Amino acid sequence: MRLFVRVLGAAILTMGVLAVPSVAHAAADTAKLTALNERDAAGHPVNYPIHQGETAPLTFGVVNRGTEPVDGVVLEAFVGRHLSLPKEFANCRYTSYGGAASLAWCEFDRTLAPGETYAVDSFHVTASADAAYPTLEPLRIRWYSKAWADAQGGFDAITKGDEPGGPGTVSLVAKQLPAPYENSWGDVGLDLIAPPDNLPLVPLGKLDAQGDPAVIRVPASEIGEWRPVVVGVVNTGSTTISKAVVHVEVRGGRGRLSSSPSKNCVSYENTSRWSGAWCEINEPILPNKTYAIEPLKLAGYASTEATSFTVTWHDPHWTDWSGGLETLARPSRGPGTAAGRGDGSGPDVHLVATSLPTPRDPKRSFVTTIELGEDDGSSSPSPSGSASPSPTTSMPAGDDGSGGEGGTGGGLPITGPSALSIGAIGGGLLLAGMLAIVLTRRRRAGSAA
Repeated sequence: MRLFVRVLGAAILTMGVLAVPSVAHAAADTAKLTALNERDAAGHPVNYPIHQGETAPLTFGVVNRGTEPVDGVVLEAFVGRHLSLPKEFANCRYTSYGGAASLAWCEFDRTLAPGETYAVDSFHVTASADAAYPTLEPLRIRWYSKAWADAQGGFDAITKGDEPGGPGTVSLVAKQLPAPYENSWGDVGLDLIAPPDNLPLVPLGKLDAQGDPAVIRVPASEIGEWRPVVVGVVNTGSTTISKAVVHVEVRGGRGRLSSSPSKNCVSYENTSRWSGAWCEINEPILPNKTYAIEPLKLAGYASTEATSFTVTWHDPHWTDWSGGLETLARPSRGPGTAAGRGDGSGPDVHLVATSLPTPRDPKRSFVTTIELGEDDGSSSPSPSGSASPSPTTSMPAGDDGSGGEGGTGGGLPITGPSALSIGAIGGGLLLAGMLAIVLTRRRRAGSAA
């Protein structure tokens, strides 16, 4: 029982530290300090761009809104996941919460005159090398007067156990900054800059007589049957590309891409008749060589909706920055999306060296349409001539491929942010239930006594 209570208390304390960075203090600060940051012409706070693994400067400051000078101030600065605070200043103390957050306290001996605005000189944050969100959590700041810090036992008492920085010193400098609010706390926004996504890879597929992407025709006699579809790539650069990511997507009711059992693919389906796959290709793509992807299968369905078939190649660094294949497979597609990585029951999606023509107008994406009618060879057996295994994920019984509200068309497991949210809520309810049991038993024990 005691062990459970201790574990529960530790969990609550940990969540409190991460959720509320400011320390709970006994007395409010009587100084009228307001946090400042740069703003654009429309009055909106400026967000600062930063690359993965980069240390970048931020501009923010403080103003004394009172009528008397404030003799010395203290700054509390907090950053969350994917960011850290370099331990570079001797007048600051630093704490790290196991990579999940970083906290810094800095003291300034400058006197703030009433109405004067000041900026922190050369304050930096660092983005982690694997930061994977376009918009990072902001730097959260709060200002206190030295008098308030002294009332808490002084700067050393507030930062007891924190690590000193150095050898530099951060200071406050006079600078004009707008002050539209009257809060001692504020946020300084950051935007993660996307890595380049411009590998010299041109997607290939079946072409018509003019050298343009040919319409994929599915014979009426084979509607609903999975059949290989030719999709490929050519490296137009001068060096070998060791790794790449391919995205194949079908939108509309005349076709659906087979859910891949390959471990290097994340497939998705949506009730709005979208289906596709993101696959990691971990093998060399030589310069000026053409390859086809295997195995890749498509089925046609009787529908009057226009259907597009699109193939795009991406840089793996860009896909990692975007959150990985699982995140890319669920980009704001609504509640009807199911996505999941293959279970490995089939071979990995891979490249096969073959001869495929290059479109007369090569583009980043190979886009064509799917039609129902006589087969013209747009979908044909795999270029290597090998027989590809049948897909292990098929449509559930009763699903005619219409993508209606009755199902997601593939029964793939729900993963990603939704699953994490559900898990977090469930965990909270479980803890609350266990705590209720403990309290009930204590009451019963007290009554029995």
